[in-house]
Amino acid sequence: MPSLISGFFPRILLLKAIFHLRFIFSDDKKLILNPECCSDFIRIQLDPDFYGRLDLFDQRFKDGVPSLKECDSLTIRGDVRFEEGVTIKGRVVIQNNQPSQAVIKNGTTIDANMVLGA
Repeated sequence: MPSLISGFFPRILLLKAIFHLRFIFSDDKKLILNPECCSDFIRIQLDPDFYGRLDLFDQRFKDGVPSLKECDSLTIRGDVRFEEGVTIKGRVVIQNNQPSQAVIKNGTTIDANMVLGA
C-alpha cells in the first residue's frame, strides 16, 4: 500500500486511517489529485465509532464520497450518511447529536458547520 503514495504532491493529506484514501481514489483505484483543488492542504477527521472500519465507512458513503475539491477541512462526528452529489467547501464540521443516522441529501452543498439533532 505505501507504494501508492510516492513522489511529491502539492495537496497534502493528513490521513487518520488508511480508508481515508478513498477520498482521493479515482474509479480505477489509482491515486489522483484534482488540479482544480483550491488549497494545498486538507484535513479529514471521521468519527471512529461510525467510520473506524472499512465496512462502516462503505455503508455511510455507499453512493460515493462528497466532492472535496474546495474543502480545506472536514470533521464528521456521529453517524452521518451521504447520498450522491454532495459538495463540501471550506472548513466544515458535521455533527450528528441524534441517536439515529442522519442523511445528507443528494445535491447538498455544505459550506458551514452543521449540527443535526441539536
